[in-house]
Amino acid sequence: MFSLKHTLLVLSAFALSATAVELAAQDQQQQGPPRQQRQEQRRQRRQEAGAVRREVIDGLETPRRERPQERQDGRQERRGNRQAQMAAAGAQPAASATGDVKPIGEYKPVDNPVFKHKYTADPAPVVIGDTLWLITSHDHTAENGRPNGNYTMKDWCLFSTKDMKTWTEWPAPIPVSDFKWDTTHTAYAAQMIARNGKYYLYTSTNGAGIGVAVADKPEGPYKDAIGKQLVKPEDCFATQHSWACIDPTVMIDDDGQAYLIWGNGHCYYAKLKENMIELDGPVKSLDVDWKQYRFTEGPWIHKYNGKYYLTYASGFMPERIAYAMADSIDGHFEAKGILCDGNKNTSTNHPGIAQFNGQWYFFYHDGTLPGGGSYNRSVCIDKLEYNADGTMKPIVMTKEGIFGGAAASASAGGTMANPVDVKTTGNPLFKDVWTADPAALVVGDTLYLYAGHDDAHGREMFTIKAWRCYSTKDLVNWKSYGDVLTSTDFPYGQKNTCWAAQVVKKGDTYYWYVTIRNDKYGGQSINVATSDNPVGPWKTYEKPVVTDNLTSGFMGWNDIDPTCLIDDDGTAWLCWGNGNCYLAKLKDNMLELDGEITDLKMQSYEEGPWLYKRNGLYYCIYASRTYGDEANHKNPQGNEVIAYATAEKITGPWTYRGQVTGSARNSFTIHPAVVDFKGRTFLFYHNAALSINGEGGALGRRAVCVDEMFFNEDGTIKPVRQTNEGIQEPVK
Repeated sequence: MFSLKHTLLVLSAFALSATAVELAAQDQQQQGPPRQQRQEQRRQRRQEAGAVRREVIDGLETPRRERPQERQDGRQERRGNRQAQMAAAGAQPAASATGDVKPIGEYKPVDNPVFKHKYTADPAPVVIGDTLWLITSHDHTAENGRPNGNYTMKDWCLFSTKDMKTWTEWPAPIPVSDFKWDTTHTAYAAQMIARNGKYYLYTSTNGAGIGVAVADKPEGPYKDAIGKQLVKPEDCFATQHSWACIDPTVMIDDDGQAYLIWGNGHCYYAKLKENMIELDGPVKSLDVDWKQYRFTEGPWIHKYNGKYYLTYASGFMPERIAYAMADSIDGHFEAKGILCDGNKNTSTNHPGIAQFNGQWYFFYHDGTLPGGGSYNRSVCIDKLEYNADGTMKPIVMTKEGIFGGAAASASAGGTMANPVDVKTTGNPLFKDVWTADPAALVVGDTLYLYAGHDDAHGREMFTIKAWRCYSTKDLVNWKSYGDVLTSTDFPYGQKNTCWAAQVVKKGDTYYWYVTIRNDKYGGQSINVATSDNPVGPWKTYEKPVVTDNLTSGFMGWNDIDPTCLIDDDGTAWLCWGNGNCYLAKLKDNMLELDGEITDLKMQSYEEGPWLYKRNGLYYCIYASRTYGDEANHKNPQGNEVIAYATAEKITGPWTYRGQVTGSARNSFTIHPAVVDFKGRTFLFYHNAALSINGEGGALGRRAVCVDEMFFNEDGTIKPVRQTNEGIQEPVK
């Protein structure tokens, strides 16, 4: 039995297999020529004009960055006209070498990306006293009419904040042309650090090396501290390409020893003298067990609870952020896996990590601003959290970021602490985001509604980024708490696999049974999170309640769509399944199955069951399709509809009663939730009739609806007509 969802997951499995083959191929490192030969090759390449090329570096294919077309001729003329060129291209004026530096703007971000007035990339945060300072690269490619060209980076940007809400922008800390030894005029990643009352800015350019500038204040002005490269390309002994000497990150350890780490294709490090402008000893390779998470570029070093963390960009197109941990900066660093998956609309990423005002933050860039992409990137911020063993929790890149302004509230739908009021105007209920797979829970005079947050675009199918929470006292006036739980909150949960889920209350605890795709246990699994509040925060458990090997389905998604009913005697029952409808008792702890799993053998059953009890009669309401071969569950016909069966005992036998609804508008799937609220019964479901920003609904862009449901005298359900009006008057 195959549905459209089945086809999607088969294709996903093939994609994962292809990725595994690619990673295996990347593990085959190539032995480079002797150092003298590499230096000669490097010298020859510097004579060449460069468009983008591709070459294999240390077993990993990365893009060759564009080389300036002139090397020897006209160099002095270009330097003399540099300020005019920058002004013509829109580059920001830099601070002068003397005098006070004045701020040039103030911003109050409302969501990610943080800064929307220019393209920023390669974020490097540093906390100095009560202020967080942020150095970024500055992409200019779009200004040159080449949004898909290559890197055009003429200066650096500098921002500061005291509360992460209001940001001050300062002039560029130093013109790249002030580094007289550089011939590329390309301002790659940089990082600033404070020591002994001075501020040191470590910069990189396109192949000319790493420089260091110094200032008396964090805002500058900065000047070239040594008049030459601190690290030269020939110091990068293990790599042959000329842009290996980029992306510096710097740290001063607890004992006062400072370290500089950098690299593209290979990760290097060296000690710094106390004056911060000289290396103290040889350049070395960082001792890291890369495993399949091979190093590309953009290292970031930080320390937490005595452990050293190396975070870096891994792979390419897109780069993912991986990390490794060690007890000493000299290593050995042990690979811990992917911290942040490939981001939106750009092939690169660059991490920055800082603790500020008691909270850890993760900085990165994406390409989501209008005109954005791989060469026009934008800095974003999300919160960073640690597990009890010191590993970092996977980062979910969000539109909301860390901000709570009005625009953020409109797109994010509020937060647990600051819900946003929403008044519905018919179906679909919520028109700012796509929502799917509704589940309702009544607590006192309040109805809580939980739904998956669909985030598919274009021809993507199921990209369900999180679960959302809403509440209402009348089904017209709602509070939105935004995204309150995601699949990566669970250990081994894959990103964007927040499939159907349901919350129930037992005693004083709320239990949220969710479907995720599980890296450890394989296929889909049903996991549980708990809270003492219906909106969270939620504690997640690593061990699933149901894993794929417990049932007989031949595909990896037969264990999805959990529904839970706590019976009158306190017994909790869990029901779930795709293709087959399974039932099992739960132990008193609500975290484990208690006994055997039963196949209820529902007629015309597809997925999405919902258990419900009324007047002593059990109902199983589910997504259904008719089959040409019903006995063998083959030859499915048409889109899903809602059907139901009833039983006098929850274990059966179950009697098929027919359809409740037809198919949902514009949607292959439909998913029911039934709840009694203030003396009436309501059916929640989803369709795909909502358009947002000109993008229409689709298989992976659904929207939750609600209509009232009625019963006949014999307990059978009257057919429900799906309406645009929904519930117009407040329910009292």
